[in-house]
Amino acid sequence: MLASAAPADPTSTALADSFISLAEDNAGFKVTVPLGGSGHGAGDIVSVYINGGVTPGSGFQLAQSAALTGKEASVSLAIPATAISGVGNEGKINTLYAEIIDLTGANATGTSFRSPGVPFTLDTTPPTIGAFAQVGGGTINAVGAAILLEATASEPVTGSIAVTLDTGAMVTLKAAPGGSTKLTGSYTVATKQNSPDLAVVSYTAGNARDVAGNPLGSLTNALGSIGGTTPIVVDTAPPTVATVDLPPAATYFVTATPQTLSLTVNFSEAVTLPITAFVRGFIGPNGNSNAFAAPADFLFSQTLNGGKSYEFTYDLVTPTPPATVLPPDIDGITFDTTIWDSGTPGVAAVILDQAANPVSPTTGTLGTALTPNPSAINIGPSTTVAKVEFDPITPSPRVEPIQVITLTFKDSTGAGAAVPFGPGLGSLALTEDFQLRRNG
Repeated sequence: MLASAAPADPTSTALADSFISLAEDNAGFKVTVPLGGSGHGAGDIVSVYINGGVTPGSGFQLAQSAALTGKEASVSLAIPATAISGVGNEGKINTLYAEIIDLTGANATGTSFRSPGVPFTLDTTPPTIGAFAQVGGGTINAVGAAILLEATASEPVTGSIAVTLDTGAMVTLKAAPGGSTKLTGSYTVATKQNSPDLAVVSYTAGNARDVAGNPLGSLTNALGSIGGTTPIVVDTAPPTVATVDLPPAATYFVTATPQTLSLTVNFSEAVTLPITAFVRGFIGPNGNSNAFAAPADFLFSQTLNGGKSYEFTYDLVTPTPPATVLPPDIDGITFDTTIWDSGTPGVAAVILDQAANPVSPTTGTLGTALTPNPSAINIGPSTTVAKVEFDPITPSPRVEPIQVITLTFKDSTGAGAAVPFGPGLGSLALTEDFQLRRNG
């Protein structure tokens, strides 16, 4: 209530050896008038007057008075806030003075003795918080990160406030012992605390006061984002694999022309992984990863969806020379559940989100996300013949002693397909001519 007071030495004979002192509290302020050596006693009246002027007795109003109960060394009068409001001038220099009316003793004539005017500044405006901010630090914070928070008050205050963040954490912000417009405190990020844009959801006044003793006013100012246009992210949750998009369920044929199979891994949030990362597949009977299956490494191809998805591809092509591990029936494909790193063989790829949280679990990252069942992906050998075309389509009705007919062999895709006879026995070409002979 009372922002400052500079008591002056009195000149009144009755108060020659005393001076007025002021002390503020939440309800108003207290005026102490020392009376030592003044000769006053029980029944004498001590009063305090206050106004916005500078000359005692000119336009002053009675603020408080009390009768002495004996020969006292001093008397203290509490001036309530209601007695101040509307009398003094807010934010300007005001004046008060004390007066003693002698009704007893040697001067029992009703004579009054006044002190000189004592200046003070009236302040009934409560301080408020204007803004919350982060002091230094990064914009993405994981477990253990220390975030220094700062509140800015409308005027110097002492004490502290208690702040609740949208992560559920509570942080105490304190002013410097001598008073300051800045209140600061440190918030250490704990597990399971997350926020896409760190914000203050509420705060309490605590014991924060301005120099006049006014507590904080509005407790809804400056709520919301601390980072403003640059969000302060608190991220303690490890990323996970959400889904895996497998090649469409179909039959793929091994030919000399590469056929690209694509696999896309979708994460719960944006992550980074090495360009040497790959997903290992196995092609073999029923897709089983056994001694008769050939590894099919799906290599990193491109980043999608702002880093939330990564595509891996594999070129399905007949090896040169032909691989001996591929039996005639290579009808399936299956996948390892770990994303590996060819840069460090035998080690899982390091996958991190923006806060450097590693993907969980670090191995077996694909897990149950490998749906639909990879067995729906069939790999067909290049020697499968699905269609034979004749040329001419209709042979001559009268077969000559020798007539030539051309047969063209094609697979189910319409591409040419050689006809194998078995290991070491060779095969028919894509197109073969046959001679028809007439018997007799």
